[in-house]
Order: sequence, then structure tokens, then C-alpha cells
Amino acid sequence: MRNITDDFTACNHTSNVTHLLSEDSVDLLKELTPEHLEAAFGRGQEVEDNDKGYGAEWYFQTNLGETMGIGFRYDEARLRGGDVTEATAERFLGWVLGFIDLV
Repeated sequence: MRNITDDFTACNHTSNVTHLLSEDSVDLLKELTPEHLEAAFGRGQEVEDNDKGYGAEWYFQTNLGETMGIGFRYDEARLRGGDVTEATAERFLGWVLGFIDLV
């Protein structure tokens, strides 16, 4: 995966795809904080619609060119992506969690 957080067009055509994750994965996702992601990947992309509860976002590109990310709304982590499969969503979250210690 390649970090593309600095590419401000990265979030184009992405949306909340948290529904693609298993219940256990959603529970893990909800444990993430912006501080976890910043410690692992550096500063995130700030969102201009913060008056609607949006916080920082981190975007990555898979080896197949798919854009995936983690964003926050009202301080809750959400999985972001385009036209991706459940398998891609699960793999991406697993990859992110490999850099973060939730204990």
C-alpha cells in the first residue's frame, strides 16, 4: 500500500464503506483514534466540512489502484473507499491495524 494522504484528490469518489466489514472488524475500527493513525502514518488530511462533524482522513492506494482510507466523523472512525469488495475492505483494515497497537 502506498500512502496518498497528501494527494488532496484522493478522497474523490470515496464514501463510507464501513458496512462492508464484519461485525468484529467494525468493533476494531471503532477503537481507532486520529492519534493512532497520526502516530503510525503521520499527519492526516484535514477536511473542510468540519462543521458537519468530519475530522482528519488518511488515504492509501492498493497495488490494484484502489483508494482506501480511514476518516473520522463525530470522532468515530469510518472506513472510506470507492468501488471495493468486502475482501479488500477487510484486508485494508487488517493492514492498517498491523501498524497500530490498540492495547
